[in-house]
Amino acid sequence: MPNETLALPEPSVATWPRYDSYAEIHKALRAFMGDTLTRVGSLDPWDAEEVAAVMGQTRDLLGLCRTHLEHEDRFIHPAMEARQPGSTAVTAGDHAGHEAALEALAEALAALEASRDREQAVRGLYRSLARFVAENLEHMEREERDNNPVLWAHYTDEEIVAIERALIASIPPGEMGLALSWMIPAMNPGERVRKLAGIRAKAPEPVFRQILALAEDRLPKAAWERLQRDLR
Repeated sequence: MPNETLALPEPSVATWPRYDSYAEIHKALRAFMGDTLTRVGSLDPWDAEEVAAVMGQTRDLLGLCRTHLEHEDRFIHPAMEARQPGSTAVTAGDHAGHEAALEALAEALAALEASRDREQAVRGLYRSLARFVAENLEHMEREERDNNPVLWAHYTDEEIVAIERALIASIPPGEMGLALSWMIPAMNPGERVRKLAGIRAKAPEPVFRQILALAEDRLPKAAWERLQRDLR
């Protein structure tokens, strides 16, 4: 997808129980993490083409995880602290640990490239990535369970959406395209059609067509056909 023409879609507003600004991106990250971990675990360390592809996907995952932390630190946590001081202490501590883990994983990728014992290097990367994924799955659950109630107690849904819109507006097109490539297939059919309908209502037609092409490329045939029907 050409980065220079990809606009930033508006968040779709869920109606129950309150607006959840974590829901869509966390679905994308869970799907991305699970797929990447599976691909590293099944990697043939002596297939140079496969190694390059899987390492590229792993680097993309690490990059998206890193910028996701930055977005939350810049937009979500200050909003929480402004109305309930101290409310981000646990998740902010998690973020510091994740930043260290991301650096260690980047080093593991570099070690794999330089290693003569590819099998051992791949095993080490897989184990490290598995720990990182496990910690992040627990972390995302804590955010949804503990941080959402803080936001809901102190902000209206409209205010939460405004915070998220500011966050989305800060995301470069390439990062947005990567996030959408995992977000769209991770959604259930109802979430997916609401997301795409919201983009169609807000974005220029060429941009909507780009995102629709991304959906076609990423969805199984049956899911793509249903989305086309639902968008009519």
